[in-house]
Amino acid sequence: MNLLYSICIAPLVFVIEIVFMFLNDRLGSAGFALIGVSLFVGLISTPLYQRAEAIQQAEREKQKEMEPCIAHIRKTFQGDTRFMTLQTYYRQNHYKPWYVLRSSFSLLLQVPFFIAAWSFISNLQLLQGRSFYTLRIEDLSRPDTLLSVGDMTLPLLPIVMTILNVLSAIVYTRGALPREKIQAFLLPLFFLVLLFYSPSGLVLYWTCNQVFSLLRNIIAARKKRHGKTEQNRGERTEHSVHSAVETKVFFLSAALMGILTGLLIPVSLIAVSPMEFVSVKLQENPLWFALAAFGIATGFFCLWGGVYFFMAKERTRRVMSVTVFLLSAVFLVIYFVFGSGKGEISAALVYDNTPSFTPRQVLMNLLLLLAVIGALLFLWKKKQNLCGYLLVILNLVLLTLTGIGAFRIQSAMKEVSLLPSQDAQQTDSGEIAPVMHFSRGGKNVVVIMLDRAVGAFIPFIMQEKPELARQFEGFTFYPNTLSHGVCTLYGAPGLFGGYEYTVEAMNLRSDVPLMEKHHEALKLMPTIFSENGYRVTVIDPPFVNYSYMYDVSIYDDMPGVEAHLLTGRLPDEMSDGSFTEGRRENRNRNMFAYGLFQTAPLVLQPVIYDEGRYYSSYEEPAGLESFLENYTVLKHLLPLTECTDSETDSFIMMQNSTTHENIELQLPEYEPSMHIDNTGMEQTERTLPDGSSMGMGSPQARGQYHVTVAAFCRLGEWLDYLREQGVYDNTRIIVTSDHGIAMQHFREMIIPDKLDVEGVNPVLLVKDFGQTGALRTDTTFMTNADTPFLATKDVIRNPVNPFTGRALTDDWKTDNGQLVTTSYHHNPWDHDGMVFDLSDGDAFRVRDNIFDHENWIPVTSD
Repeated sequence: MNLLYSICIAPLVFVIEIVFMFLNDRLGSAGFALIGVSLFVGLISTPLYQRAEAIQQAEREKQKEMEPCIAHIRKTFQGDTRFMTLQTYYRQNHYKPWYVLRSSFSLLLQVPFFIAAWSFISNLQLLQGRSFYTLRIEDLSRPDTLLSVGDMTLPLLPIVMTILNVLSAIVYTRGALPREKIQAFLLPLFFLVLLFYSPSGLVLYWTCNQVFSLLRNIIAARKKRHGKTEQNRGERTEHSVHSAVETKVFFLSAALMGILTGLLIPVSLIAVSPMEFVSVKLQENPLWFALAAFGIATGFFCLWGGVYFFMAKERTRRVMSVTVFLLSAVFLVIYFVFGSGKGEISAALVYDNTPSFTPRQVLMNLLLLLAVIGALLFLWKKKQNLCGYLLVILNLVLLTLTGIGAFRIQSAMKEVSLLPSQDAQQTDSGEIAPVMHFSRGGKNVVVIMLDRAVGAFIPFIMQEKPELARQFEGFTFYPNTLSHGVCTLYGAPGLFGGYEYTVEAMNLRSDVPLMEKHHEALKLMPTIFSENGYRVTVIDPPFVNYSYMYDVSIYDDMPGVEAHLLTGRLPDEMSDGSFTEGRRENRNRNMFAYGLFQTAPLVLQPVIYDEGRYYSSYEEPAGLESFLENYTVLKHLLPLTECTDSETDSFIMMQNSTTHENIELQLPEYEPSMHIDNTGMEQTERTLPDGSSMGMGSPQARGQYHVTVAAFCRLGEWLDYLREQGVYDNTRIIVTSDHGIAMQHFREMIIPDKLDVEGVNPVLLVKDFGQTGALRTDTTFMTNADTPFLATKDVIRNPVNPFTGRALTDDWKTDNGQLVTTSYHHNPWDHDGMVFDLSDGDAFRVRDNIFDHENWIPVTSD
């Protein structure tokens, strides 16, 4: 049933949704947008209705012509003789009994359009609470209350709709067969019962549809009276012989566009990083994303394109055939020539920065397309048969490329079966079980990695939230901090393992597999602390087994380490963390929309992208689910924490990606919400007393700041709890990140023609034992690879890397300067398994002040 819906109805819902959102954004009125959608649907369905009317009229004439003879046969013969005689008569008249269904074409055409409108409008969250005062409708998501009968209020719109339906039927059925008249007059009663207590928005749409239908029938009736009907033309078209080549080219071209937009593009995107598209709770093969999108694409191009093709006149078919052929070529050229280089995109199909194109790029794109169209038009005129063969080859090539991508996805998905079972975080009473254990009598060391948190945000956050500055008393902020790369794959190993696990150091050990070195980094601090008598807890370590799914299996052979999976496994008041049906449908729909975005001319791509919404009416912000899975962990830090009078020292190492999804939150609390309205509260630029400024002009830039504030608000509450429990003073806390994100928040951090330093400026906040006083700032040159040294300093005597035997020190950063790469080969399989391939980025050596552009020395061969 889902497949049937995806192919038959979902394409119509997709079109209706885009038109509605486009009109709603520009008109600012959901009511007028619904009227506009109704008008649009009426216009695009008119050619189908006109053709259906011609076929119906031909059917009526044929039945009237055969009726006397059929009546005579039925009166004269009985049983098998009657049946055989009727069959012979039908065959002689080139008529088949099922042709009688053609008299119901108009009715049948209404069904999918109505189901699509019903499906879209009935589930349209945007209508909730929206009024349409032009018609005095208070809530478009509920039945109207325009009719008063005594103390009762009844919907008026369904009655108006029924009257219009009846009038339309009267006009439409003049000269019709009795059976058609019965159908036409029963239909208004059916819709009256069906829609009487339906949302007024749906009834408004269907009422406007009936107004359009009535006008269309009146015009058709006038044409009929003046002898301008298309009956004969329709009948001639019915028996005409269509060009087999044109039909073949049309459907091969439609199939090519369907495979490209609904299959190859989604599969290619997912294949880059399959595990990013797997929900923590719902371990579903991401290939289903592509197959669902392919169902919509097939329905859009092949089914409904085919309906319009076969219902069109022969001359129109020729035009449609060549148009779709050229359009398929345009799709191919745009995707394969201009489909890459737009930046990093998340599993929610949102780019870190909105794609934009220079006038030169747009012009080059248009000129190339004109050249391709010209060449193919010439080929069409000279060698039409060759076009069909060419399309067959191209379809086979696309299917082959899709198969390669699907194989990569399937290979990666084998990891899912290796995932540990869901970690139990709740007691029998439903309460959350604590996993972080703090000692009042011993020492506690905590290392928290916030994925992609930008260090330069901290002064602005503390200025906006003075209560946070109080909660972080005793901490030292290191703004002059560097990470060695712009992604987790490069930045996390050094953070957890120190300077032997920077990008440069890992590449020097070319005889050891990258994944083994990564695991060494993740196990280094837990091993050192557990061997020194600490109770060790590890939470959600990144990239274990080089998988995007959280995994703690590398600690199975370490009895002194308690490893836990928290992300996506804690109760959340907004959702259960799994895909709801609405999320599923929106995800599948956006996969197809992404395919259209990637194949549209560059001048249209920003419009289709729509800041990552793709004109979707689904109100959950893109990336909210992933954000919630991580944010919920921070919200539950208090119940996850246990403070005892034990004398046992404790070490806790946690990774959290709340700061990774750049989504806007509800101000001023910075809380997630399905309905974000920050009107009048958001600033496009913020300034510090020293004159430093931070720009937040784009939704992505605002979103990255918002999620960072949200994370620190939750950490601040937890710090207050540690104070209340009497473990704050005897606890060392390091809050850091693996890297930043280059979003051009800070003009002074942009080094022209080199890089945006923001991308390699991680957070580094350190509170030592017994440290008090206001939040301090220390401009000492630091890197996040200082973390293991800072964590073990003065509590572990002469700490040594248990895997290499070398002393754990921070001396490395002063030797020759730090190698930093801008490579964004962020997936493990982008490399050969032994060393990092940094060929897609630049390399720099940096020392001392990272904000001094002169300190960034390009490296040509290191």
